[in-house]
Amino acid sequence: MNHLIYQIMILLIVNTSCRNDMELAEVDDSNAVSHDFGSEDYVIEEDTMESEEVIVLEPVMVNGSYLTCKLKNSHIDLVCTGDISQKGLYKITFADVNGKIAHTISAIEDGSIAIVFSRQADQNSLSIEPEVETELELDPTVNPDTELEPDSSLEPEAESELDSNEKEKNSCSSIPYGTWVMVPGDPEYGTSDFCLMKYEAKCSLVDGQGCTGSTSDEIPTSAAAGSPWVNISQQDAMTECASLGSGYHLMTNEEWMTVASNVATTGLNWSNGIVGDSEMAKGHSDNNPASACPADPNDTNAYVETNCSTRSSTGIFNQRRTHYLSDGQIIWDLAGNVREWTSYLNINDKPTPTSNGQLFYTEYDNVLGTATMPLTDLIPQIAIDNTWNSSQSIGMYSPRSNGLGGSLTRGGNKQDNRIAGVFASDLHYSTTTTRDFIGFRCSFSFP
Repeated sequence: MNHLIYQIMILLIVNTSCRNDMELAEVDDSNAVSHDFGSEDYVIEEDTMESEEVIVLEPVMVNGSYLTCKLKNSHIDLVCTGDISQKGLYKITFADVNGKIAHTISAIEDGSIAIVFSRQADQNSLSIEPEVETELELDPTVNPDTELEPDSSLEPEAESELDSNEKEKNSCSSIPYGTWVMVPGDPEYGTSDFCLMKYEAKCSLVDGQGCTGSTSDEIPTSAAAGSPWVNISQQDAMTECASLGSGYHLMTNEEWMTVASNVATTGLNWSNGIVGDSEMAKGHSDNNPASACPADPNDTNAYVETNCSTRSSTGIFNQRRTHYLSDGQIIWDLAGNVREWTSYLNINDKPTPTSNGQLFYTEYDNVLGTATMPLTDLIPQIAIDNTWNSSQSIGMYSPRSNGLGGSLTRGGNKQDNRIAGVFASDLHYSTTTTRDFIGFRCSFSFP
């Protein structure tokens, strides 16, 4: 069924009195934003908070009430507020300053939506459209004589057989090794869409604690049941993933940053639904129970307490084991349960803590990147700009000394506590190290 999609395009005109001589763009000297929707012009006063550029959207009718939306904080912080009692999903879409399209999906929670994009939005490209069956329209009390017509250019075209075949070809559902999810690519990390194990790798026929990889029956599989495959080195994890066939490989750090940045900028993964405000879910990391646990085929049973076999839909938020991607898909144990090998190796040029002696675990605001590994290889720019740290449950960093170790693990384990998080990273171990708290996850790249 085709749904009508209403596009709301906003033109921002900001006061330029505080512009410095280095700015290249010219803007109109005005304190208001004017919108023409046919028969009437009406003016919304510009938000003057800290003299930031602000895009103000027209009031949007949702279930009899409306939201007022603003895009601010250098065009990456979208906040919509209103009196909405019924929750719904909305897709926020924009083109960034380089013309690349990005989108995220957010739910109305307690009458508000708050989204932080990882890249700056072009001020003229922002749009909001309903996801699934939620209807979106202008508030008739604002301009009762004008009805916004649907944009016919956005009506979905009839899908050709070629398009259908291409979608089927580039689908993760056909992968025979358990359940995989499609991760949206991110040009920031040079990735296109790729498939990723939904769960930490398990042995196909035996419990993960006993995997040796010595028989053909023991192949990495993405399944909810069973303990994660641990006691495997980085180089053996690379071999196991590659054994699945062409296109399969141990997850790269670029892929890790793609999925971690995606979930970090999705409000559903923060305790109060607002990106950067409160803390993220960081998975099973409180040592209760004191072992790595199987996942659950029911994604709502994302909490474990006391023992691994008792899984619940409620618990302490930061111990939630699931993360939502921007398109609504769910991935398990990205931040906790067991750490995970990536294919990255850096022995001699590691990011360095600014305080001497902090070679084990330190906050990211105490770390300097290097020529071969800038800090953005470990945390996204939005986290750097907003000084996110373990208080937001994003994880901590451990480099060890240059010349030692160098094989990169990401995420936390069952007992890492404040060390755990989607951006936790450790360069402590070598390519042949095995530990009972380090597992792995495979990826698949389309040809």
